Amino acid sequence: MPRSSAATRLVNNQDPGKLDRLVELYGPLYAKDAVGSPSARQWVLIHGGDAAPLWAAVLEMPGQTVMRDNQERIVNTIRVKIRFIAEVNALWLVKYGERWFEIEAANEMGMRQEWKMLICREWQEAEPPVIGRATEDGDTRTTEAGDGRVLE
Repeated sequence: MPRSSAATRLVNNQDPGKLDRLVELYGPLYAKDAVGSPSARQWVLIHGGDAAPLWAAVLEMPGQTVMRDNQERIVNTIRVKIRFIAEVNALWLVKYGERWFEIEAANEMGMRQEWKMLICREWQEAEPPVIGRATEDGDTRTTEAGDGRVLE
């Protein structure tokens, strides 16, 4: 019998007990820039944290070498499996331990919206993301469909 890869086991495993890592999900906070256009330069904690821990299965993938600013760099990627949260999309960030990741893809898994698989690339900017204030009523976030939504 052929052995399955760790990624295949992560995708196929339906046991919620395998969600054994804590992660935090941050959504963009849209504010008006100097000319009045919406700009997402800050992030707010939406899911996870001390008040409501978010459990996930995390698989670290082999790093890829890329050229950036005429230098070779290793870009680390992870796959994060969480219980289904509809609003999570590729505009969000994942914090895993002390490391930050940009979501490149957020794929629905299961016939009944049971899981979401996040394909994430390690934050490559020189500075860490700017974490804004907590989410408040009236904040606007972009949904998976790409439209703005006012939070209540």
